[in-house]
Amino acid sequence: MFKKSVIFSNIKKMIFFMWLLSTVFTSCKKENDDVLLLDKMTFDTPSGKIKFSFVYDSHGRLTRFNLIFESQPFALINIGYNEGGEISNLNGRKVERTGDVITVSSGNTPVYTYSLSSDQLEITTHSTCATTTFWYDGNGNITKFLDSSGSPYVICEKYDGKKSPFYSCETPRWALIDIFLLYDLGMVNNPGSITGYDTLISYTYEYNSAGYPTKRKSKNQMVDFTYRKK
Repeated sequence: MFKKSVIFSNIKKMIFFMWLLSTVFTSCKKENDDVLLLDKMTFDTPSGKIKFSFVYDSHGRLTRFNLIFESQPFALINIGYNEGGEISNLNGRKVERTGDVITVSSGNTPVYTYSLSSDQLEITTHSTCATTTFWYDGNGNITKFLDSSGSPYVICEKYDGKKSPFYSCETPRWALIDIFLLYDLGMVNNPGSITGYDTLISYTYEYNSAGYPTKRKSKNQMVDFTYRKK
């Protein structure tokens, strides 16, 4: 016969172990559920609806980008990666990286050069020798964007501290900024406002339980975001 004290002690240990397991699995599930990739994005503008859809590989990197304007296909971008996870092909154009310099070429002719640093990105268009410069804050969000003439095109001074639509996307930020022209959506966080050419645009957001925006509103535009699990 076992003593009651021993039986109760074993029961307590078993209950504690079951509680520990349930806590671990619940925590893991919640963490995975909170990691989302942007699936679709719809801009509702006075000119009509612009719809974007995104395809990812198993690593969470964008491999295809579709754009539809008023039910008509408008653009399609395909992206290839090398074994190191760097972009190696962009719509048939070769992409090579040497240190902090990335070159996009058509055949053997350079088309764009991207020069990266911790707080700055310079993009040079070889056909015109024009350079566009972006500056970042400590979180990796754009604060200023100057075109080749030196005119400030986008200035974002305040971000909301929450996840941007592309927060969990593993595609390099330089590609999101320039290739997809996501100056205000491809950052780490979401801008509260943007000033470009003396025009101020203010944004308000609605978020899901995982902290990603589901809707963004401005004076003449509304954007809806839907997600898929990573």
